[in-house]
Amino acid sequence: MEENRNKIKHSATGKYLAVFGSILLLAVPASVIIFVVNMFFLFQETTLHGAGDTQNMADGISSALVPVVLGLFLVIPGLVCLVISLAVFKYYRPWVYWVSLTASILGLLMIPFGTVLALITLIILVVKRSSFHEFETNI
Repeated sequence: MEENRNKIKHSATGKYLAVFGSILLLAVPASVIIFVVNMFFLFQETTLHGAGDTQNMADGISSALVPVVLGLFLVIPGLVCLVISLAVFKYYRPWVYWVSLTASILGLLMIPFGTVLALITLIILVVKRSSFHEFETNI
């Protein structure tokens, strides 16, 4: 009975880490969308007031880049949560496989920490690939 409880807690912790990591990974596309919208408004303002004010343009670009930088800082904790969910808690669900695969491919571009985490995630995904498919067939 106690062993069953521990298994359920173990699985729930892995699930929560995987969900939390996935939510953190959504910060990147959201930040890119915010960047595009901010740049749209900046160019619209430049069209209305002229391109002579370079300081205004520089301030607009720097403020538009803030969400992108914040989004990139959130990717690394998201990858860490997914790696812990996979390696420690062995939470092998098909959706975690695809989210982790996508995030790790994108994480390869984030030198140096993102690359290391992405390589660890890819190794886990390749080695444990059959575990994800076993879960899918047991449903």
